Amino acid sequence: YQRRVRGLGARKMPALTPDQYTEIPQIQEKYDTLKKSFGQHITLPLAKRRDQLQALHRLVTENEAALCAAVKEDLGKPEGETYGMELLVIANECIDHLDHLEDWTRPEKPSVPLVNMMDGCQIRRDPLGTVLVIGAFNYPVQLTLLPIVGAITAGNTVMVTASESSGASAALMSRLVQKYICLLYTSPSPRDS
Repeated sequence: YQRRVRGLGARKMPALTPDQYTEIPQIQEKYDTLKKSFGQHITLPLAKRRDQLQALHRLVTENEAALCAAVKEDLGKPEGETYGMELLVIANECIDHLDHLEDWTRPEKPSVPLVNMMDGCQIRRDPLGTVLVIGAFNYPVQLTLLPIVGAITAGNTVMVTASESSGASAALMSRLVQKYICLLYTSPSPRDS
């Protein structure tokens, strides 16, 4: 299909091919696996979260050239823009979350009335389950991978789908996420589009 991109007029954007889609039954199966993993508290230990954040940081920093090339193929963006506006943002967010992981997950003791002082009240930040991240085409790497940082920090499992309009970026991120991180990644199903 045709779409206007960054003042370049009508430009054909590479989309995913039919063999790159995940079928609906496979998506349900992957979701059930994630839900089971969450129920077994696999993502709960801080050491596991730290490992996942470090892996995501390595994914971005070790594959800068490939990610920039994929975004250039999809949108025609210069490599400098992709590096500065997408990859650096994700890498810096990973570092920030690694630096503050213990502080953000530590229980907080709220101020309570005198009557409740001995109750041991605390605010606990517990993960809630499986998070769905749906990427967008205009910043395909940042808007797909950046939300994963917060989900990992929180201790959730994550199911990811990149924009089918950014075919080269979606295919590359699918391979890289499966290689670096213990998350399940799906690309959009044709029936979902």
